[in-house]
Amino acid sequence: IGAILKEEPEEVRRWGHFPGIDPHLGFSEFMERFFEHGKCSMRVFMVWNSPQWAYGVRHQRGLESLLLQHPDACVVMLSEMLELEAFHEFVKEGHKVAVAVPNLDELLEGTPTHIFASVWYEWRKTVNYPLHYSELVRLAALYRYGGIYLDSDIIVLKPLKSLRNSIGTVKEVSRGSSFSGAVLAFEKQSPFLLECLKEWYSTYDDTLIQWNGAELMTRVIRNHSDSDPNREHLEIQLEPSFTFYPINSTDISRYVVCPSIGPSMVSQFVQLYYLEVIFCSKLYNC
Repeated sequence: IGAILKEEPEEVRRWGHFPGIDPHLGFSEFMERFFEHGKCSMRVFMVWNSPQWAYGVRHQRGLESLLLQHPDACVVMLSEMLELEAFHEFVKEGHKVAVAVPNLDELLEGTPTHIFASVWYEWRKTVNYPLHYSELVRLAALYRYGGIYLDSDIIVLKPLKSLRNSIGTVKEVSRGSSFSGAVLAFEKQSPFLLECLKEWYSTYDDTLIQWNGAELMTRVIRNHSDSDPNREHLEIQLEPSFTFYPINSTDISRYVVCPSIGPSMVSQFVQLYYLEVIFCSKLYNC
């Protein structure tokens, strides 16, 4: 009598994790269920495409500052690198924070950039893939779901609910301002984000660092400003530089020991600005 070999069941890939949600759902199903399950006051997206060990205290403080202002926000960390239960301590405290692995075929479906899902295996071998991946995923996630995108090194100083179809100005000059994708707040299927995805598809260059990110959004705004100075068809609100970036890294020349900042000064700072970016290159050895 021959031995009967029992085949081991093939492990099903998990696209996201949050307690109470079926772990075997596909990416799109998980995202929909998470937003329904969480009864979110706000949808917030972040992207992390570095090793798990690189997610440190300063990134955790940024997440804490967001949840302090918006304790009922649903936060999705889109990542290929983090463990799905990386934020279990936040979940234990009652916060709605989930890690989801983007399925590019589903996330980019119906957008001009869908072709990048079919070349993912080759694309991920390029030098600047981690950065370019982050820039594309943030645009696609906001276009598909709507909400707010925040870089992981941002400290939120006051509620963000008043932001609508907003992007921050980084540098204001007479010949034309430049903009950043570190903070984006847009409604689902935003005309501006669609134009950014079209620009991504038509001008993508895997050898350039900023070309597909901040410079891309700046190009879209400038190109459309020529035909429509008020940019009404883009449905976009340009926030002045001091709103998101009260302290610019280029303005920091040295550091000195100074007296403690009093409560009144802190209060005044918080009233004026929404958030602040912790500039890695200047403040940290990283």
